[in-house]
Amino acid sequence: MTSLPGDTLSSPAPSKETGEKIPALLPDPLIPFHADTRYAAAAILLSEEGKYLFQQRDATPGIWYPNMLGLFGGKIEEGEEAGAALRRELAEELKFSPRDLTYFSFSFFSSSKISSGSSCRIIYEAHFAREEWEQMVLSEGAGMKIISSSDIVSRKYPIVPVDLHMLYLHMMCHDIVAPPD
Repeated sequence: MTSLPGDTLSSPAPSKETGEKIPALLPDPLIPFHADTRYAAAAILLSEEGKYLFQQRDATPGIWYPNMLGLFGGKIEEGEEAGAALRRELAEELKFSPRDLTYFSFSFFSSSKISSGSSCRIIYEAHFAREEWEQMVLSEGAGMKIISSSDIVSRKYPIVPVDLHMLYLHMMCHDIVAPPD
């Protein structure tokens, strides 16, 4: 596999003796690999003006966080590079191919009261120009919305909690909001 800009790869070797599945190629050596973990990639999509593009999630019964705003992205398939998975998801969901993806961070979480295994969301940053925005075609979700960092901070719109956490980290890293003391 070839590496895209910002897609530094790390991947533990699977155990041949245990039949462990082939891990996704991960952009950060700190991201833990566990066979029972669900991996996904998502994008913080920024306009030229520094505003954030979100997907409005469907209201489908049983879906996680219905009607909330969330980052675009999706599942990393077995053996798939995280950045390549995100590019695939953005093409499927928006008909959008970002010029560059820059790895930002990851979130690893688990709750045995909700489901078995754990989840890991790998977050990238990408930018889009007005011309690219005008050519995007939404094919998943109930809609899309561009909002400002002040709208995020004021909680004007309901945002998926794990995405909100990543957005706050992103805004702190870009001096948009102050980090906690």
